[in-house]
Amino acid sequence: MIDGIDYYPRQKRKVNFKLWVASLLLVMIVSYVYFDNKQGLQKPKSTLIVISEPEIEQAVEIIPVVIAPIQSKQKIPQMLENLDEVMQTYNRENP
Repeated sequence: MIDGIDYYPRQKRKVNFKLWVASLLLVMIVSYVYFDNKQGLQKPKSTLIVISEPEIEQAVEIIPVVIAPIQSKQKIPQMLENLDEVMQTYNRENP
């Protein structure tokens, strides 16, 4: 169609897969070594065992508490003669 125009589309750059994998692996190894050394630099806790006399606990004071029984006044029904009538009525309704 168009004579005389040479059109060459851009060539896509070839991505080297092996180079990306190698660089990713290198980054992972460097980060592992960095964080592993960072944890190793902390001061180790002392592993010495020190045996000493036990500390004397403070004496606990016991305070005696006397609880007096509460005497409640029970109300005695004043109308005892009506109690028989209530019992008879109840017995009739609930045999």
